[in-house]
Amino acid sequence: MSLNEEIREKSKTVHTTDMSMSIGEIISMYKDNEIIIRPEFQRLFRWNIEQKSKFIESILIGIPIPSIFVQQLDNGQWEVIDGLQRISTLLEFAGVLVDADNKIVPRSSLIKTKFLPSLNGITYESFIDSPHQEESNNHFDMETKLVFKKTRLFFQILNRDGDGTTKYELFNRLNSGSTQLTNQEIRSAIYINEKPKAINLIKELSKNEDFMNTTNLSDRNIEEAYNEELVLRFFAYSNLNEDTKVNSIKEFLDNYLEEIFDENELTNMRNSFTKFFKFLNDNLNVKAFKGNAGGFTISKFEVLTIGLYPYIDKLDTNKDKFIQKINTLDKEDWFTEATSKRSFARKRLELYTKNAPKYFNGI
Repeated sequence: MSLNEEIREKSKTVHTTDMSMSIGEIISMYKDNEIIIRPEFQRLFRWNIEQKSKFIESILIGIPIPSIFVQQLDNGQWEVIDGLQRISTLLEFAGVLVDADNKIVPRSSLIKTKFLPSLNGITYESFIDSPHQEESNNHFDMETKLVFKKTRLFFQILNRDGDGTTKYELFNRLNSGSTQLTNQEIRSAIYINEKPKAINLIKELSKNEDFMNTTNLSDRNIEEAYNEELVLRFFAYSNLNEDTKVNSIKEFLDNYLEEIFDENELTNMRNSFTKFFKFLNDNLNVKAFKGNAGGFTISKFEVLTIGLYPYIDKLDTNKDKFIQKINTLDKEDWFTEATSKRSFARKRLELYTKNAPKYFNGI
């Protein structure tokens, strides 16, 4: 395919509409659930009070604000893709922003800024609601409040056309200048509307007690949704065979979620996951995926998922054999080769799919 053909092909997948909207209208749309900020992305709202104050200052003195990108969902709602901090600051300042538990986020008092030192101590409720109220250093007059609410921000509205890969890349690029999203966070954002049952199952199982005990991930890993990615890997690896070629873990997981994950099999998938990690937790706990350095290792997770999963119905009847196999895994040459520093994902998974099922079957 030539460059011009590639451009024509991919340009069909991205359609945008320009629109401006007043801050008052934005607040009303959010309160009416017409603008969505995913609760799972609340961690990305990391502006400190200085950044928030400078943003409010910019609005008040007329400094241009970059466009906010939203994605229009099938039901007409707008989901914020880029501009989370800006929108969240406005909503928090107005006292309407809710957290993941659907509780109002407490307002922050602004601090003085370069051009507006009198912003210090101001909160949204400090705005004067009546022109007859006496002005003071801690209040905006009615004119300023109305100017603020009528200030218009610009939106780029992305229509829901195109495949998941295009939307995935778009989301990633738009957010690359702010808090960097992990691959799994982007998957959740892109596929929550296309594969809601899949995303919800992944989130549910990522909090499974046996899974959490055996993986023993750090708070940062969990904050960045690595536990959710491991759940997705568990299901994706269960579909691996010797003919599967994996050049990129990211692309492999993306393709599995979009093309292979069967939302009609949720009950069986949940039961298999629960049984697998209960066995590991009851018999090995944190030692199941523990490496030589002492912490969780992805190599152990991969090899156990690929090698042990085919015998999930035999775990209890052959418990001692499987535990012994897990404990002596480090002595296998193919495992040592797969975990060497020079081993890439493709080679590592090829070695696992070729050797791990045979190893746990005693062949």
